[in-house]
Amino acid sequence: MAWSYLQLEKIQNHQNNQRIWRQNQADKVHCPPTAAQLIRKSTYSDRLIIDESITTILPTFIRIGDSYFHEKELHVNTMISTYGLPTLFITLTMAENRWSHLHNILKATDNRDSNPTNRPLHCTLNFIHRLQQLKKHVWKNLEYSEWNKIEQFFERVEFQNRGAAHTHGIYWTSKGIEQMINENLIRSDVPDPITEPELYAKVMANQIHTCSPNKCGGPAAPGHVCKKHFPRQFSPTTYFDYETQRYVYRCVKPEDQWVVPYHVETLMIWDAHINVQYVSSRKLAFYLTKYLAKSEPSHVFNVKEGDKFKEHVVARRLGSMELIFLILGETICDSSCSVMYLPTDLPTSRHKAIRPVSLITEDNDPYWNNHVEKYFSRPDEEEFTNITYPEYFKYYEVTNTRPTVNRPIYTDRLGNYVVKRSSAKLVRFKYLTLQDGQLYFYQKLLLELPCRSEDELLGNFETYREYWLDRHPDLHDAFQQLTQEHLWA
Repeated sequence: MAWSYLQLEKIQNHQNNQRIWRQNQADKVHCPPTAAQLIRKSTYSDRLIIDESITTILPTFIRIGDSYFHEKELHVNTMISTYGLPTLFITLTMAENRWSHLHNILKATDNRDSNPTNRPLHCTLNFIHRLQQLKKHVWKNLEYSEWNKIEQFFERVEFQNRGAAHTHGIYWTSKGIEQMINENLIRSDVPDPITEPELYAKVMANQIHTCSPNKCGGPAAPGHVCKKHFPRQFSPTTYFDYETQRYVYRCVKPEDQWVVPYHVETLMIWDAHINVQYVSSRKLAFYLTKYLAKSEPSHVFNVKEGDKFKEHVVARRLGSMELIFLILGETICDSSCSVMYLPTDLPTSRHKAIRPVSLITEDNDPYWNNHVEKYFSRPDEEEFTNITYPEYFKYYEVTNTRPTVNRPIYTDRLGNYVVKRSSAKLVRFKYLTLQDGQLYFYQKLLLELPCRSEDELLGNFETYREYWLDRHPDLHDAFQQLTQEHLWA
C-alpha cells in the first residue's frame, strides 16, 4: 500500500511541467522574455522546450505535507473572517473494536479476519460510510439534529497514533448558541439509567474521561484540574464564563464532572467517543484553526544504507488507514465552500505562468493571463464599471470555455467568458502590514479602487503611498505618526 501511494504522489508531482518566470527587478522595468527568448531546443532531442535557465518549475505539494495544511489554515481563517465565529466544534473518533456491524462485515468478507488492524480497507470504507450516513440521517435532518441547518462547515480527517481515523469539524448552524443552551442541546451529564438506559450505556462506554499521563498529564492534585479541565466544576446551567472565555456546561452530580460534552442523537448513532462544544470566542476559534490544520507529526529515522548523507531522514509514519484514504482519493480536508487566492504583487515582482510549448507561437503572448490582468480586461458592460478586484472574482466566474447556464454570459477583452456566480465565492489575499512599504499601499488601492490599468492605481502621484493617503486624508496624520514610530524603533 505504501508503495502504491508513493507511486501516485510521484506521478502527480513529476507530471507537473508548468513553469513560471520570476521577476527579479526592483525598479519599474517590466519587460518579460519574449516567446523566442523562452523557447530553446532540448539538449537530448530535437524537441522544443522552455528554457530552464530563466524559468523555474511551479512548486507542487503532496496532500498531507506542511504546505497543504498551511493552505487549509488560511482557508479556515478566511471562512471565520467572512462568516464570523462558527457555532459548534465536533470531534468524532472510531471504536473499531466495539462496532458490531464492522465485525460482522469483517467476518463475512475476504479472509474473514475479524481483527480491524489487519483489514484497513474495510475499516476505512466502513468509517466513510458511517460518517456519510450520520450526516445524511441526523445532521441534515432538522428533526433529529435540532440545530436546524448547517450553513457552512470545515472538516479534517486525522489519524491517531494507533492509526485509526477521527474527524474534527467546525460548523456554522442557523440556530444560535443561546437557543441551543435553552434547549439543552449539548449535554454533559450522566443520564438516568432508568429513564434513558440506552443513552446511559453509551455515555458510560464512550464519554467518561479517565486521566492518564499520555492523555492529560495524569490525575490532578486535589482542588485542581488536569490539562483537559477535569474534573469539571459544578454548575446548575450551561453558561459562558467571561474570565476563562469558555462555556461551562451543566454539571449537578459528582459523576457529571468527568463527562465529555455530547450531542445525544450523534452519540446514539455514532456509538463511539465524541466531543461537541460551543465555540465561545475568537481566541478559541484561533486555537481550533491551528488544531484543524496542524501538520501531521514527523520523525527522524535512522536509515542504514551505507550513505552517511542519507543516514538520518526526516519523514512521517503513515498508518494503513491513512494510506487507504490517500490511495482511494478520499478528502483529508473538506469544506462547504472554496476559497480563491488573489495575488496582489507589484507589477515589477509579479510571477508569470508560461503556457505549454505547444500553445506558444511567435505572434501570441507566451504567458497565461493572471488574475489582475483578467480584472483589468473585464467586460465593458455598465455593471462592471465600478466593481473592485475582489468583488469581480467573488461574484463572477471567468472561464475560457462557454458555460452552459441560463444566466447572462459576457465576454471580456481577452476573449474569456464571464458569468455571475450562483453564490458568492470567498477570496483571500496575502497579509501585509505598513512595514511592507509600497506593496502594502498597492494592495490597498487594488482592493478598493475600481480600475482598468496599472496607471490608474498610481494616478498622478509618484508612489502608491501618496495616492492612497490622498484618498484617505483623515488617516494621513495617523500614518505619518506610525511611520515615525517605526523609524525610531
